[in-house]
Amino acid sequence: MGFLWLQISDEASRESDRAYIERNSIGLLTVNEVLVDPPSKKWLGSYSNKEIIRETGLWNISHSRRNYDPFFLEIFEQYVDATIGLAPPPVSSIAPRGWHKESSTSQLSFWED
Repeated sequence: MGFLWLQISDEASRESDRAYIERNSIGLLTVNEVLVDPPSKKWLGSYSNKEIIRETGLWNISHSRRNYDPFFLEIFEQYVDATIGLAPPPVSSIAPRGWHKESSTSQLSFWED
């Protein structure tokens, strides 16, 4: 699976645009049983004792199997455009107001059994 970094200049917090992008990206990649980009057969996560790591193909299990906000793709696109220089970076948060309050407060923990 390829990856990219985005230029998001807000302060990292539970309510930040960074958190919004992270939560929804993980949700998008893991919401279905069918993996978008399955890991290779040699991926070490296949041997994890955490079923969700084996099933999702991701080490980061926070936000796994959560629904994602389809509007997130528009926010993501704006940050991609800013990162590659097609648009100026946002000067303030562009994630929907209150998005963090609407989502479930329970999270899977890497350390849970």
